[in-house]
Amino acid sequence: MAHFRIDDTLGPLGRLFYDLSYYEPASWQWSFGDGTFSQDTSPIHQYAQAGVYDVCLIVANANGADTLCRTVYIGVTGTPAAAAKEVFAVNVFPNPASEQLRLETLAPLPDQTVILLFDLLGRRVMTIPAPVGARSLALSVGALPPGMYVLAGKTDGKVLFWKTVAVQQ
Repeated sequence: MAHFRIDDTLGPLGRLFYDLSYYEPASWQWSFGDGTFSQDTSPIHQYAQAGVYDVCLIVANANGADTLCRTVYIGVTGTPAAAAKEVFAVNVFPNPASEQLRLETLAPLPDQTVILLFDLLGRRVMTIPAPVGARSLALSVGALPPGMYVLAGKTDGKVLFWKTVAVQQ
């Protein structure tokens, strides 16, 4: 099972992410929520700016993979900063996904919204135009290699949301 501790003694923007995962993981994939990644067991990460970030860890062994995501406040306090993180509230499940990833919103997606999926190297692996007024979408991820991805929604050049998601077999 994925589990980690965060040590904030490295200054206002630096963090040590300390792996505490169970069942002898053989690989680690960290997503720090700012577009950077690591495969170290317990990485040190320096954020470029204060903000609210979703940090995810995927650990895997011969029996499977598990994911743990946490919201991390870097140089900010309180919930106003958390509310400012996204323009548009979106739920994504299951996470990790093996065949299909569902995206649900409380409000209809704006006209000309495009759903994008990026791999760990920042390469776009999926582009789906959202139907006008959609509140629910299903993305087929069964053909993608296992790993961490960034799911984003954009309209008129603005990012509406972004989520770190995991794909497993």
